[in-house]
Amino acid sequence: MNALANALTTALINFAWQGVLVACLLWIALFLLRNRSANARYLASCLALLTMTIMPVVTGWLSGTASANGALHAELNPTLLRAILHSPDAALTPQSSIPWLLLIQQWTIPIWSLGVLLFSCRLIFGYFRVSKFKRSGTPVPDAVSRIVADLATRLGLHRQVRTLQSVLAESPSVAGFLRPIILLPVSSIAGLAPQ
Repeated sequence: MNALANALTTALINFAWQGVLVACLLWIALFLLRNRSANARYLASCLALLTMTIMPVVTGWLSGTASANGALHAELNPTLLRAILHSPDAALTPQSSIPWLLLIQQWTIPIWSLGVLLFSCRLIFGYFRVSKFKRSGTPVPDAVSRIVADLATRLGLHRQVRTLQSVLAESPSVAGFLRPIILLPVSSIAGLAPQ
């Protein structure tokens, strides 16, 4: 296993316990912040996500640095290198002597890559589905548009909120990230009284 694959494997395996630790700390923080504003809880959750994003990068970098330093010491110390070459048992590290850990290390990157591929396909499928909803949508009646515009003003939104009705939508939902729209099922608009 090369140095990059080793660093990535180490980061992924260690992220299992690191992620659980951050999640537990977030759970405690949210419990303590339960009477605070939603913004405080949101900030704590964003901080936890940021921490979870940074942890594997730092772990991989530290692992890569440690591997590079170990290789450098082996290059600089010919006696150690000769001892490892003449005595295969000396080359075994505590990690490589445990068969199940070696098996986990070998399968970590392929399983992670498969997961990334599957979730990427799911994300792409969701994008195309939302695009289909947007294309099939028709403008809502003027009364509903006025209500949405009034709510947007009361919420302090400065741009117009697009609202469409769609026969494909099963329940009211918001679709999109950069230019979000509100999708309302035709059945819900037909069944609502003007009030």
